[in-house]
Amino acid sequence: MKTILTRTMFWRLQIFQACFLFLPTVYAESHSHRRYLSIIPNPIGSPAYSIKVYIDHVELASYSDETRIFQSSLKGNVNAEYWIDLTLNLQNAELAHKHHVKFVNSVLNQTHGENVYQQMSGCTMDGDGKYDGYLKFAQNGKDFIVFDKDQILYIPMTFQTQVIAQHYNKNTAYGSRNKYGLEILCTEQIHSYLKYASFELEKKVPPEVKVWGHLQSDGVTRLYCLVYGFYPRPVDVKWMRNGTDHVPSDEMTPILPHPDGTYQIRVSVEVPTRKGDTYSCHVDHSSLGNETLNVKWEPKKERMQFVAVAVAVVFILIGLGILIYKFRLQTTED
Repeated sequence: MKTILTRTMFWRLQIFQACFLFLPTVYAESHSHRRYLSIIPNPIGSPAYSIKVYIDHVELASYSDETRIFQSSLKGNVNAEYWIDLTLNLQNAELAHKHHVKFVNSVLNQTHGENVYQQMSGCTMDGDGKYDGYLKFAQNGKDFIVFDKDQILYIPMTFQTQVIAQHYNKNTAYGSRNKYGLEILCTEQIHSYLKYASFELEKKVPPEVKVWGHLQSDGVTRLYCLVYGFYPRPVDVKWMRNGTDHVPSDEMTPILPHPDGTYQIRVSVEVPTRKGDTYSCHVDHSSLGNETLNVKWEPKKERMQFVAVAVAVVFILIGLGILIYKFRLQTTED
């Protein structure tokens, strides 16, 4: 009974490869199409299941067991019956994947509440029109099986997962369908997604930049450059000395998303405080075209702002002191 269930599960897994097929369009740039599936353990109830679909840096579609509805910004471009059928297919695939996780855990002698199961698949298209696809299975971010589409072979990444890989390789039909999905369906989907997601992909928001410095010790200053409010995600930020010398960063945050869909990043460096040297933050972003945004750090202006704030604080304290004195004087007279 277990063998029948496993075979049925594998055929349902292939449903995921056949999703999202539209009419092709020609593009002559580098692009990627990615799908992330995750099953997060839940000791109390059933595990949380989700699928996210991306074209380049844009999330276009998602499905989760919370709503069990396929959600996508492309729905207005395709008839309603297609989305209903696709949602039913994804609901079946959800059950199949959850059964699959039980199978994996039983082979690895693990309980379901121990690990996050992940499946990553997709393909890329370079500027010359060449394609490449991949399919990986992972736990907690570490690959345990990788699919070689050229050899149609599942390769174990650890000694413990050899049994699972052997199980996958027993039926060559599974591998053949995955190869077809990565080499044919996925590449067709890149063109289709680009056709319908052109607005999101072409949207560009220029970055805002703020720079400041903090004296670390005698002769050493840490400079900060905060770049925020930009879209799309890719950006290059660096500190320059005297406009020509790149100062390698020793501290850089990841590119973080904002609730409004834009991104931010902060880059800092330690530099010697010497007269005559100037420092500026250089930002390269697609929204700027061929231009580079240069924002100069001005320590004199920064010190003037500090002095102005300090003076304002002094006046506030003096004012509070006068009010307290008058209040106490009035209380004494009463």
